Amino acid sequence: MKEASSINLSLFHLARVVQALQVAQQKSTKAGAKAGATACKVHIPYKDDALSHLLKDALGGNGTSVLIATVSPAITHAFETRSTLGFALSCGSIVNKARVNRRSKANQTSAIPNNEPAAPKPSRAAMAHAAAKAAQQLPWAGVVAGDPVLCPGGRRSARLNVGKSTVEISYLDYGPRTSTDSGGGGGGGGGGGG
Repeated sequence: MKEASSINLSLFHLARVVQALQVAQQKSTKAGAKAGATACKVHIPYKDDALSHLLKDALGGNGTSVLIATVSPAITHAFETRSTLGFALSCGSIVNKARVNRRSKANQTSAIPNNEPAAPKPSRAAMAHAAAKAAQQLPWAGVVAGDPVLCPGGRRSARLNVGKSTVEISYLDYGPRTSTDSGGGGGGGGGGGG
């Protein structure tokens, strides 16, 4: 219980940092639109929590980062999915201005020679192929909508309001069919493939 409250406190402080970064970017955008305006300083509470302090460069500093939002397809977790997607949208609105840190040749030391060639960066297609291969190994990869044993509820869809936008999710219902469900493997709302 104590660990869960610590995690929630860290996430609370992280959300405060993201909100402060959004306010700072909005003020700098407004100040930049006015000719001769000076940028307003907004306090970003990085040091209120260890997690936000560690993520300082990734959140609003000199770095690029990726946020992976893990959501559940179950309708019983719709509230958590909505709040997770809302947090992901607010994090996605933050724009970092990453710069390449370079040293001049005079400042580099020759104590550690680097004779190894740099590893080639994998292409997007290779990364997508690796992700698809990993997804096939998940326990629910072989589940088909309408399977009487693994997925008797069929495929359903739901719309979640996240901020000002609406997100439509499609999910497999693992519960038993109800009397209001139509026959066939499609299930309730007909959410399409995915």
